[in-house]
Amino acid sequence: MAPKALPSRNVPTAVMKMMVPRVVKSKASNTAPAANTALSTALEIVPCEFPVTLSLNQSASLGAELDASDGKTLLVRTVSGGALGEWNHLHPLLSIQRGDRIVAVNHRSADAQAMLMEIRVAGVLRMLVRSFRKQSLQSQSLLSGAGTWPLKPLEESKKRPETDSGDLYAGMPAPDPEKKVTPSKDIFADPPAKEDLSLAIFLDIDGVLRKLESVPMITVNGGTLPLDLGNRALLPEALRALKYLIHLTGASLVVSSEWRRSSSLLEEAQTALRALGMRVRGVTPVLRPREDLFVGTKLDPDKQATLRLRWAERRAREITAWLQEHREVRHWIALDDLDLTIADEAAIRSADTLKMGPFLVLVDPEVGLTMSHARQSSEWLLAKKERPRKMART
Repeated sequence: MAPKALPSRNVPTAVMKMMVPRVVKSKASNTAPAANTALSTALEIVPCEFPVTLSLNQSASLGAELDASDGKTLLVRTVSGGALGEWNHLHPLLSIQRGDRIVAVNHRSADAQAMLMEIRVAGVLRMLVRSFRKQSLQSQSLLSGAGTWPLKPLEESKKRPETDSGDLYAGMPAPDPEKKVTPSKDIFADPPAKEDLSLAIFLDIDGVLRKLESVPMITVNGGTLPLDLGNRALLPEALRALKYLIHLTGASLVVSSEWRRSSSLLEEAQTALRALGMRVRGVTPVLRPREDLFVGTKLDPDKQATLRLRWAERRAREITAWLQEHREVRHWIALDDLDLTIADEAAIRSADTLKMGPFLVLVDPEVGLTMSHARQSSEWLLAKKERPRKMART
C-alpha cells in the first residue's frame, strides 16, 4: 500500500513557530553578574601576617578587647583607642581590625595566656598579627615575597612622591623635621644574664607583687595573710620590675611569702612567674614563731607590734635556714613589705640567725615593687665587693 502524500498546502506560520526549539533562559543567569562580582571580591581577599611594634610606656592601655579562648592566639574583638588606636591612626594600611589575630608577642607564641601576660608586663610589644586584607595597589607590593609586610619607619620616607598611588605612605602627612620622635628603649632588648645559682632573691608576694591597699588581714601561726583571697591579681608593673631584675642578674627566686603555706596559692604564683620566663628555685621552710617575744609589757603587750616583731624574726630564721642548706649562694636580697630589720637587735636575734638589714629591699605595700627597686637590687647583687654570708654579731 502506497504511503499517503503530504498535503500540498503550506503549513501555517503559527504551527511553524511551534516547531522551532525553544531556548529557555535560566533564572540563575540574572544573578550571574552579582555572583561573579562576589567571587572576584573574595579572590581579592588574601591572608597576610605583618609585624606591629607598640610602646606601652606612653599609652595608658593597649586599647583592645582580646579573646584567648582558642589557647594559642589572641582574637581582636574591638579596638578602642590606646596604643592600638594610635597605631591604626599612623598606619591606616596596616591597621589592626576586628577579627585579626595576634599570633606572637615578643618571644611568646602558641600560648595565649603567656602572650596576655607579656602584654600586661612588657613596656615594648613586638607583635605578629594575622589578618585577611583586600588587595590593592599598595598591598600587592607589600604582599609579594615572603608574605610578611615589612614596616618602614616614617622618618626614613623623606622623598615621598605626591602622586604615586603605590606608595605605602601616600596620603599621610609628611614628617615634621623639627619634631623628632625618639623611640623608647626596650629594657629587655639586651640578652638576659645567664642563670647564676650564687645569687638568690627571697620573694614576698603580698605587698610586693600584689597591693595590700584596704585589704582585711587575718593571723595564721604568727603570720599575717590577706582575708580577701578572691582577688589575687598580681601587679603587671611589679611583675615587670621583677622580670627586669632577673633579666639583669640571672638570680634565682626563692618564695618566702606566706603563699607557700598553700599549695594552690603557691602553684598560682609559680604559674604567673613561669609564664614570664621566671623559674622558682624553691621555698623557705615554715618555722614556728617565738612566743617569748613581745613589744611593751608582758602583762599588756602591743598586739600589732608584737605580731610584726614575731613575724619578722620568724622570717629571718626561715631565710637563714634556707641559706644554710644552699652554701653556693654568695649574694642575696629579700624583697619584702615587712621591715625585717626590727628583728636585727641583739636582744631579739638568735646567735645563728643572719641580719636582714643589709640585704632588705623594703617595698611600700600600697605601691608594690617598682623599677627603682629592681635597679637598686641589681646593683646590690652585682656588686664586685664580696659580702659576707653572715654579718658580724653585735
